[in-house]
Amino acid sequence: MPRFVLNHRRAQPMCHIKTNVKVSETQMQAAKAQLLVVDDDETNRMVVQLLMEMRGYDVRQAASGAECLKMIQQHTFDAILMDLSMPQMDGFETVRQIKATPSLNSDTVIYALTAHTTLSDNEKCKGAGMRALIAKPFDSDRADYLESLLVSQAPNSLN
Repeated sequence: MPRFVLNHRRAQPMCHIKTNVKVSETQMQAAKAQLLVVDDDETNRMVVQLLMEMRGYDVRQAASGAECLKMIQQHTFDAILMDLSMPQMDGFETVRQIKATPSLNSDTVIYALTAHTTLSDNEKCKGAGMRALIAKPFDSDRADYLESLLVSQAPNSLN
């Protein structure tokens, strides 16, 4: 169960904090959301982290499926972004192990992060237990799309 509550319909226009930076209520609530990005490409991980941190999310990185499996035993995440094409253990195998192994994240929502975006790829991802497919390259538009998915998964959302 996600530990954060996002409700974009009740978000106030803007509020002031001590630093005089304007931050929306949704952004302040998003700061509580913990994301894990799993990708063997450091640049891809950094781009996802930067774009999602700009939206108020706390992002951690794993460079492999094996590293992901270690991290999910130690930290609770609200969502996992999973690259599908990684050496040693691909995203499908990593997701299979996440779902099969009791952990803090056995029921965490997982989104595929991939350049493979055909309809059959999408069906394969959903069949493996991933909620949705997000196409690479990850950019501001895709970060907005991911945020809309995260807002809609929040337990107190009015969607």
